[in-house]
Amino acid sequence: DRKECCLEPTYRYSVELIEKLEAELEVPFPWEKYAQVPVADYLYGAMENTTATVFGDFFHVDNRAYLDRNYVEVNAHELVHQWFGDYVTARSFAHVWLQESFATHYARFLIGQLWGPDYYHWGRRTEHTLALAASQKDNLPIVHPNPGYARIYQKGSAVLDMMRYTFGNETFRRVITHYLRKHAYDVVETNDLYQAFQDAAGLSPAEFFEQWLYRGGEPHYRVRYQPIEKGGKAFTQVIVEQIQDTAIGLFRMPITLAVHYRGGGYDTVRALIRERREVVEVPNPNKKPIAFVLFDPGGWILKQVTFDKSVEELLAQLEGAPALLDRYDALLALRKVPLSAKREALLAAYQREKFWGLRAEIAAQLAADPANQAFIRQALRDPHPQVRFAVLANLNPLPASLLPDLEALLQDSSYVVEALALERLSEAFPRRVPQYLKKTADDLGVGHSVRIKHLEIAALHGDRAAVDKLVDYASVSFEFRTRQNALRALKALNLLPPNLLPHLFDALLSPNARLATVARECVDYWMQQTRFRQTLQNYYQQRSWSPAEKAVLAPLFEYKAPTFYQRSS
Repeated sequence: DRKECCLEPTYRYSVELIEKLEAELEVPFPWEKYAQVPVADYLYGAMENTTATVFGDFFHVDNRAYLDRNYVEVNAHELVHQWFGDYVTARSFAHVWLQESFATHYARFLIGQLWGPDYYHWGRRTEHTLALAASQKDNLPIVHPNPGYARIYQKGSAVLDMMRYTFGNETFRRVITHYLRKHAYDVVETNDLYQAFQDAAGLSPAEFFEQWLYRGGEPHYRVRYQPIEKGGKAFTQVIVEQIQDTAIGLFRMPITLAVHYRGGGYDTVRALIRERREVVEVPNPNKKPIAFVLFDPGGWILKQVTFDKSVEELLAQLEGAPALLDRYDALLALRKVPLSAKREALLAAYQREKFWGLRAEIAAQLAADPANQAFIRQALRDPHPQVRFAVLANLNPLPASLLPDLEALLQDSSYVVEALALERLSEAFPRRVPQYLKKTADDLGVGHSVRIKHLEIAALHGDRAAVDKLVDYASVSFEFRTRQNALRALKALNLLPPNLLPHLFDALLSPNARLATVARECVDYWMQQTRFRQTLQNYYQQRSWSPAEKAVLAPLFEYKAPTFYQRSS
């Protein structure tokens, strides 16, 4: 029974999440009960209400689907809102970060508690990437009536990490516990958190709050270094410049600089970087040769960094940096380096690294070397599906000599890997498509992903019944993720059967923006083709629509001839 097999994977760790959060906050769960309510076609991932969380039933997964996408982190995020959002509530939307940033931050904290610190730090990097991307559009602050999603969630979460880093973890915990207890069942604004620092820790973090919460933008540091001697003593001189736009202003942050030496060992200095240009000298008492230098080891500060390093330095950093994110940064920089200069180092790193994210990046780079089939075979059997996916996605072309290893992925524990394997193998070895379709005929996948890929490939090879089934999957009989996948498959096939039209227009008018967006992408694509444009316009014109429906559909289907103006002489 599917419902029974989904119960444990869906709600896995629910009890542990509550217990670990109570221990961290030192504030008991503030309500008498807590319920979880899965609903069909939910517009969002989930939404907490006092004592109950509503979530999309697409998170109702079995053990296999759990590997690809599970409810654990969303569950944690919504649980945190029982404290930050319900127990203590933001006074206005300008201070909503006090709810969403905290829920994002503590959800990641809980994931780290469950699965290990590498997951915690990997989540930090994801948040930094999203927050910095938002600043490419504007530099609004976090405390603002409309700061944008990435500031309310990811940047605010990163700011809480920086509070831990700047003021100390135990101080941060003491402040948050005081803040919760003082404002229990009440409304708050950002200044209440500031006062909690004063009350619980004797600190006045005015500068920190001003630059990270009330001011927008992030620092961009340019870093370089050189070994020097002064008075017979050796130092590593590190020059740090803040090169962000002057309109953003300068940041004043304590930042660690670490100098690692060949043969092992390192020296560090924690310096206050506050001016446009700073020079920091790190003592090198034993006059050791430098292997590599780290600016902000572990990547705690939300920032951009320009720090040019040689291939030799990057390889040393990959091998010797203690923090996962510093080794990952070395891998990212090595993307531009020819395989011949990094192959052996990447092979060794793959064997060392325990965290899947680094192994996936290594596998993606080494998959460009199809001659190294021993490694590719090993990576295709990696215990983590993301690593197997990375190899399969970047291996081009698929070598016939690896066919048994590749075809084994058609029965992979991950639906996502299975679907990609079916697609890539069918493209590379079209004569074997009947075998591939037979092997995957009974698998569905999350959002029927495997089944829809199966039907797409069957339709591509002339199976008309497969097209009809894809149309059925695009109908209101199925939840929105299945409908999205079916519409994308029909778009990829460039097929617009007449029996799809009612389902397509229903999707266009759906209150679920994610479904409506995919439907619109399909319409935009088909409207560019003469043979489909008339079909879509006729369907639109031959039916009656309410004013609200017409407001959505008219811009898509009402053709307006261009107006030509003749310039008077």
